[in-house]
Amino acid sequence: MKEDPGHTRSFIAIQIPDTVKALFLDLQGKLKKSGIHASFPSPETLHLTLKFLGHISPGDIGTIEKSMEKAVTGILPHTLFASGIGVFPSVKHARIIWSGIQGETGNLEKLASKLDFILLKAIGVKKEEKRFRPHLTLARVKKEVAPESVIKMIKTFENFQTPGFSVSGISLFQSELSSSGAVHKQISFIHFLH
Repeated sequence: MKEDPGHTRSFIAIQIPDTVKALFLDLQGKLKKSGIHASFPSPETLHLTLKFLGHISPGDIGTIEKSMEKAVTGILPHTLFASGIGVFPSVKHARIIWSGIQGETGNLEKLASKLDFILLKAIGVKKEEKRFRPHLTLARVKKEVAPESVIKMIKTFENFQTPGFSVSGISLFQSELSSSGAVHKQISFIHFLH
């Protein structure tokens, strides 16, 4: 998609606490030492994406925030944790290395589904075609990795787990691509109702 200077690349996500980001920095360091050729996003940008919006106009922000408020109705604060690692799309063609999200994930599935439905009606954002799989992206593979190396890597880090972290709301972020990677700026935060 051609970038429109008046539009902002945006997404809705759950923020990850700094204590968890520090554990991912350590994990990324271990993955780098394993010899995999990949780009490693800065843990500063680590987030749990619920809905990628693409390029939105500033005029749509209010509608998106109202949609987010509708989507969080009935969702209570809950606890999640990251566990193990996996790859997309497959072991034979690993492109993304990720860590899975565990805990009260039913809330995440509800949120992703509600955001899909509400935003399609509100501003025509396309529904996701793939099933929602909560994860945190650790690396983007640059050079093909042998399937046996991928299996070994998954096995090596199968016991990786973060402490539980509390989730109290969702955020709307804008993302700007720079030569040093993506920079994410929070536009708004919508609290779950207590």
